[in-house]
Amino acid sequence: MPRKKAFVTGATGFLGANLVRELLAQKWDVTAFHRASSDLWRLKGLPIKLKAGSFSQHESLLTAIPDHTDAVFHVAACVSFWRGDDAQMEQDNVQATKTLLAVALKRKVRRFIHTSSVAVYGFPKTKADESFPHEGLKSHIGYFRTKAQAEVEVQKAVQEGLDAVILNPANIIGPYDREHWGKSLIRVKEGNMPGSPPGAGSFVHAVEAAKAHVTAFTKGKKGENYILAGTDATYPEIFKTIEEICGLPQKVKTAPAGMLKVYAWASQVLSNIRGKRPEITPEIVTLLCSQAFFDSSKAEKELGFKPRPIKEMLLDCLKTM
Repeated sequence: MPRKKAFVTGATGFLGANLVRELLAQKWDVTAFHRASSDLWRLKGLPIKLKAGSFSQHESLLTAIPDHTDAVFHVAACVSFWRGDDAQMEQDNVQATKTLLAVALKRKVRRFIHTSSVAVYGFPKTKADESFPHEGLKSHIGYFRTKAQAEVEVQKAVQEGLDAVILNPANIIGPYDREHWGKSLIRVKEGNMPGSPPGAGSFVHAVEAAKAHVTAFTKGKKGENYILAGTDATYPEIFKTIEEICGLPQKVKTAPAGMLKVYAWASQVLSNIRGKRPEITPEIVTLLCSQAFFDSSKAEKELGFKPRPIKEMLLDCLKTM
């Protein structure tokens, strides 16, 4: 039986690197699409094909996707919570998705797996499942808004005949993360974490998110969303767990929301004066001081998705530091 072919965007990133490894474990041939300037450390030594290009170059995408590709896994995205990056997120999250969808239709790929985010649902007041409205479309947070807009483009392509499935991961923790929760883990280890935000959310292990992506190729339903969450925790609980697994005394205290908001406002003012990226933004504070929980029952039932404990996620993240 011939090996299935996967075309993966965002393979140089945290989730993408886990997805590539899962595809290889399941005997797929993998082509990874990346910017010429991308750091390829997460993919070093892997038996994959690397294709450098740009989403703004339609022809480079057409030639990069191999003939008879079974699945395009669109993981690439710009993640930012600073208004100064809104235009870049519009380009990377919306326009790039629109371009890739058009190319996938033209190249007649069998299935398009789109990595979205629970951000499209905004901040639901109760535990949200896939039936909840996409409040992110009207969010003042650019990342929420552009990820929701990208889903609109996916649904348009479905109406045009593309077989697409949408996955909505919550907060991801796991191997090969040095920028997100991995950075917080390092700061706690080094004693440089001034405090924990007071919010809470749902979390998913990176490896389980990757497995769900691959399973979505065969078991996902066309045009449908699948939330990948499963484990709920407060941010103070996360930091206490980090201290525990690092053998450190519990020193990280919960920072009051009001203090964080003042700090973010001051940081934004200084940013405007200096013309530089702020250390923390009002959008980040909104995210870290909010509570948003998500229900992954549908993914568990239809994709065999398995939640894992927070401690296991953090330990696996620590192994690849």
